[in-house]
Amino acid sequence: MTSSAVNIEFKSNIWPFCKEFSKFWEVDDSSSAPKEPSILIGGKMGDRNSSFKIEKAGEGARANVYKLTTFYGTVGAIPGVWLSAPQLIITKDTAKTLLVKFKKVDDATTATSNLYFPG
Repeated sequence: MTSSAVNIEFKSNIWPFCKEFSKFWEVDDSSSAPKEPSILIGGKMGDRNSSFKIEKAGEGARANVYKLTTFYGTVGAIPGVWLSAPQLIITKDTAKTLLVKFKKVDDATTATSNLYFPG
């Protein structure tokens, strides 16, 4: 859990041809963005629309469950247009909230996470 903003960067070995493009997450805060704006790739470190926070979302048995938030709202997921792969959005609907579970690993230089979709 953090009270300070973090930037999230998409890293993938299957996307090596786009090295010139930013892979930082950003909220589509354009005037044409829908009611639930998308999370896009192309942000800039430190920009307001590229800043996220990690907040505790669970208690008891789900104590290590977290959610991502921004100045604009909570990060959620809906079925996307491409093979129904999850599309990340900003939402006020708790049923769409993207929940994240972090796992401790032995190597301190490696981090892993699992996504948890309620329902």
